[in-house]
Amino acid sequence: MARELGKNGIAGIAFAAAAGFGIGLMAGLVAGEWLGGVHPERVRRAVRRFGPRILPARDPQAVERAVLRALRSDPRTRNLAIGVRAISDGLVELTGTVPATELRRHAAAIAQAAAGDDVVVNRLLVEGEDVG
Repeated sequence: MARELGKNGIAGIAFAAAAGFGIGLMAGLVAGEWLGGVHPERVRRAVRRFGPRILPARDPQAVERAVLRALRSDPRTRNLAIGVRAISDGLVELTGTVPATELRRHAAAIAQAAAGDDVVVNRLLVEGEDVG
């Protein structure tokens, strides 16, 4: 098939690509004129409307308190010796021992829900598995 195309076939493909680019460029210019010029205020409004939602950073101690409150309010974790420490902005650590692997997972899920976008580092140890 490559021999059949020859010089005329390749030139035809190049011409079609250039024509497609030109038509797309013209359509873009016409649409831009039709929709109106780009003004800084229009761009700012569009960014506010469609841009990413950036949440203000939460105070690490507030996150720590929220995680502790959530763990204490859950019937399965309220009596466990789980330490919660805000290591830094956006990072919370769980420490201590729990009697079962399922409780380790459950405590981490509660902590993550309370911490929101913060990362929860689960350093809980399971009695009988991690600790003698």
